[in-house]
Amino acid sequence: MTLPYVHDPMPSVLSVQCPDCSHEATFEFAEWVNIRLRKDLDYFQKSKLFEFKKMSDLDGQGVNRAYYYHNLTHHSLPDISDLPDGYTVEDWQHSHHMYRPYNFDTGRIDAGSVVCAGCGLRRKHSLSWPSEAYFQIEYKRHILWAFDRASAVELLDFIQSKDRNRSKYKYRHFLLKIPPQFLAKNTRNTVTKRLSAKLSVKT
Repeated sequence: MTLPYVHDPMPSVLSVQCPDCSHEATFEFAEWVNIRLRKDLDYFQKSKLFEFKKMSDLDGQGVNRAYYYHNLTHHSLPDISDLPDGYTVEDWQHSHHMYRPYNFDTGRIDAGSVVCAGCGLRRKHSLSWPSEAYFQIEYKRHILWAFDRASAVELLDFIQSKDRNRSKYKYRHFLLKIPPQFLAKNTRNTVTKRLSAKLSVKT
């Protein structure tokens, strides 16, 4: 992956290539909460809404986590009235901020759900980003990608613009990280044609 993208944050919902039919699909990150007390383990291990995982934290210490997979069976967080004391369903909400931290240089795989309107796929999925990005083009063995259709539209508009004023765009921080070879004058036509073609594909 081109280095300017390293350590760039990303949204909780992405456009990906469907692993079954290759059309545009939606990936949504799962959210997890550390299980704080041993007495709570039984609830999360038996729950049909949460996935129990035993992990290691950054210090190598064992930690128990409860994962909730958004959009797998519900379009929003369900009303759960029997959670153990100290937990609320809002603990598994996505951040109110637009982005979540992500390190593209680690090759990290992330848990979530993938849903495809084209073939009806809906299941858990381990994301490999940005290789699975739906909105991506290649130019001279370099890859340019976008998070979703909205960011791809802004990416195209920004590359085509004369002043390239990032302040007027919602995805201004993302646009700041565009690899310079895609902004060069002699590549503008080729890049815009390929990105326009990707955006025009009906899914």
